[in-house]
Amino acid sequence: MKITMTCGRSPIENNGGIETHVREISRRLAAKGANVKVLSVSANCRQPNWVKIDGVRFEIYPAIAPFETYHFSMPLFMALKSDNSEILHAHGYQTFSTLAALLNKKPEQKLFVTLHSAWPQNQLTVLTNKSYRVLLKKLLNKADKIIGVSSTDLRLFGLDQPYSANGSRISIIPNGVDFAEFATEKPLPHLVPENCRFILSVGRLEEYKGHNYVIEAFANLKTMQPDYKDLKLVIVGSGNYKGKLEQLIHRFNLGLDVLLLNNIDRCNLIGLYQKCQMFVLLSRYESQGISVLEAIAAGKPSLVSLTSALSEFVQKGCSTGISFPPKADEVAAAMQEILTNPQHFVPKNREFYSWSSVTEQLKRLYEDVLYG
Repeated sequence: MKITMTCGRSPIENNGGIETHVREISRRLAAKGANVKVLSVSANCRQPNWVKIDGVRFEIYPAIAPFETYHFSMPLFMALKSDNSEILHAHGYQTFSTLAALLNKKPEQKLFVTLHSAWPQNQLTVLTNKSYRVLLKKLLNKADKIIGVSSTDLRLFGLDQPYSANGSRISIIPNGVDFAEFATEKPLPHLVPENCRFILSVGRLEEYKGHNYVIEAFANLKTMQPDYKDLKLVIVGSGNYKGKLEQLIHRFNLGLDVLLLNNIDRCNLIGLYQKCQMFVLLSRYESQGISVLEAIAAGKPSLVSLTSALSEFVQKGCSTGISFPPKADEVAAAMQEILTNPQHFVPKNREFYSWSSVTEQLKRLYEDVLYG
């Protein structure tokens, strides 16, 4: 099986969600005997270069990157024009590489597109995404398979099952997580006491992430249960909502009980997942929910809002859900129930989200389209 994947930015230089997805599945497909190459771009690259890692050929092409947001690359476009793989798989609807793949698809190639949609961060991206989606939706007719990492991912294009008229072309294959990464005990960041009992939340400090709901519910929990006076809340992330959260922490007199951490390295972050009592994410919108996946990999109970892709973790038996917008007393009650009986809330069906399972799902999809 000869596979060419495209990715907006280089998966060997970046650790974003799309890059991680492409890196993890490509090397596992190569281990299963597929001939895999990954085409991506870099604004720091002067001329095309390539490297082979774990059996995958990573080709990196120079790009122009206005505002460091969109990467345009004629060398990548030309490389796709001459590509003769059986399967062309584009990742990330917002990337130039996906647009180039759609425009260069050969009649004999099978084209797969994984959307990897994301929450728009400002009015400019809202407007550009709307305009771009109108163009892209027409080009998506060329695809043999359109894949969402969740039904929310597909909903952005009106393709969520079972409402899509082209349901046979639509599939959901989730993001995965590396369970082995969580198998060895890791240390806590130095700001977190070694024997500390804490609830964990991980995500950018933006209003839509819902950290304000978590803080308010935590304050309610501390009032309800004096026995939890040693319990802390650890929030990991950075962003422009930090000042508002600090005001909320001060208002509830939680200065000693809530820790806002950023610039945490991967080892310490895993340590936080491993040693927390439970994980909470009350976000208004998630197309993927990577932080919840990591809590699941650590085997920790998680409480999430019943919104967007987060509700799918609840459907799989991996998380406990709470309605949105969440009420502080209801969240506090749910937290207390989980803290009192954590074994009852340990995530089920975890293997569905392993990278090995994700790769096998994709491999079967390739084979179905190639060989019927």
